[in-house]
Amino acid sequence: MNLKNLVRLINKVTWFDRILIFLIVSSGLVFFIFFYRKAEYVTIRVKVTEQEVLYAYSLPKSWYANRFEIGDQELDTLGRPSAEIIGIERFNTDSSHKVVYLDLRVRAVYDTRTKLYSARGRNLIFGAPIRLNLSKIVFDGIVTEFPGSERQVKTELVEIDALARSVEPAMANFIKKGEQIFDSNGILLAQTAEVEIKPAEQVTQTAAGELLLRANPLYKDVRLKLLVRTKEVFNELFMFDDVPVKVGEIIPLNFEKLSLFPIVTAVSDRNDN
Repeated sequence: MNLKNLVRLINKVTWFDRILIFLIVSSGLVFFIFFYRKAEYVTIRVKVTEQEVLYAYSLPKSWYANRFEIGDQELDTLGRPSAEIIGIERFNTDSSHKVVYLDLRVRAVYDTRTKLYSARGRNLIFGAPIRLNLSKIVFDGIVTEFPGSERQVKTELVEIDALARSVEPAMANFIKKGEQIFDSNGILLAQTAEVEIKPAEQVTQTAAGELLLRANPLYKDVRLKLLVRTKEVFNELFMFDDVPVKVGEIIPLNFEKLSLFPIVTAVSDRNDN
């Protein structure tokens, strides 16, 4: 088309046509601005759960939790990494289960309209379920941190008193001052500051029905002063991820050679850390 024909064509365009063209172009720009989704790699934190649907919020067993490795990847159909483990935090919650958090680098898309990232068709928000098929393990998890999430969790060391009643003597002898519990990154989770072992107190009853407090000749009561790492969420304290730090609550202490489940008897003033 030469210049003369182009000018002739422009002259034939009416004001109505021009308004229509303007509206189409404007609509296209608005649609692009509001619905454009940009793909990029972001870092999220995921709490690993069981794969069974009915137990999706329970903790993985130790043999399963130990299979995660930094650097393990999930690849898409083109061989590009869609997810990679860049950090692992795990610690025992009882003798057969662990708490496992994974820091993941995942390919996600950003929605400029909702201001949210999404991956695998789900928005990356707190509590969103996610499943990854890595090269060495398949797992389900719950998103706990994501780009733009505000960390409302304050971590601090708190001193508490705890009591374990009627402990076997052989178990009581394993509990020493200075016993420590660490996570997989070497961060201190709990430490025994003081340990007091006495004959266990028990209530007995005479033939006349009178109740008496006596010392058990075999079992021991173990009184502990503990320094524990806690997280404060909306003025409530938790240790070991989700165990409330309150008087009357039972806490799991999984030391290297012993598991103990004392009851909290006092919570002292907090020390910022």
